[in-house]
Amino acid sequence: MDTIARPLEAAAEAATHCLVDGGTVFCAGTGSDRALARYAADRLMLGAGPERPALPAVALSDPGDPAAPWREARALARPGDLLLALDSGDGSALAGALGVAAAGNPALVLLSYEGCPGLPPAGDDPIVIALPAAPRDQLLTLEAMALGCLCHLIEVNLFGS
Repeated sequence: MDTIARPLEAAAEAATHCLVDGGTVFCAGTGSDRALARYAADRLMLGAGPERPALPAVALSDPGDPAAPWREARALARPGDLLLALDSGDGSALAGALGVAAAGNPALVLLSYEGCPGLPPAGDDPIVIALPAAPRDQLLTLEAMALGCLCHLIEVNLFGS
């Protein structure tokens, strides 16, 4: 997990800046990743520990239309917002998220796996959190763990330990 520590820190820092500046974190995924996107948005909105203010976070998804999250992001996201896109599948969610970011907004964090088709190389823009490639069930577990760590880092940045 050391390979994802820096990207997680960078993603938490970007999300923290977004929230401090009045932005919203949009969480999106398709297929099984929809549930994890909902988890991340709920975790930011509701918290998991001591009482704290709700953070503006929204899950974007439509179980019947894999293109819906990206249409919603284009319609709702503004400069200063952040889109957290999850893809444990074939890379199609990454393509949708990169298309949204190409329109000039919002900032983009991609959570996927090493070797996912369409995953850009690690860099600053977008922030790429590439988990070790694993069987799908294990990958979803790793995504959930990474999201829990990301949300915790954001909360620590905003509210302390």
